[in-house]
Amino acid sequence: MSILSLYNDQIRILVALQSAVRLLNAPTELTIVGGLARFLAGQANRVGDVDVLISNALCKRYWDFLEILSLHGIISMWDVLDRPSYPWEYCMERVGHAHGQRA
Repeated sequence: MSILSLYNDQIRILVALQSAVRLLNAPTELTIVGGLARFLAGQANRVGDVDVLISNALCKRYWDFLEILSLHGIISMWDVLDRPSYPWEYCMERVGHAHGQRA
């Protein structure tokens, strides 16, 4: 399957993820999983959500990661974008979703 057959929002999310891992110097800290991974491997014809798994190292830079995604118009649907004023535990095992914000 061609990556060009993805929806525009899915491509925007991929570009934002690529930018984030490049700017954070973390190219091996993010893994594409789920339907998109199967699509890229040629094992699926359609993609729903863009699901990723981030490593503990990238999770420690969560706010930097989210900031870069938000600069690309990708916002988290479950988390806040502002850093809390209290001590915050950066890594928790939880699945979340994000979506591309339309201009």
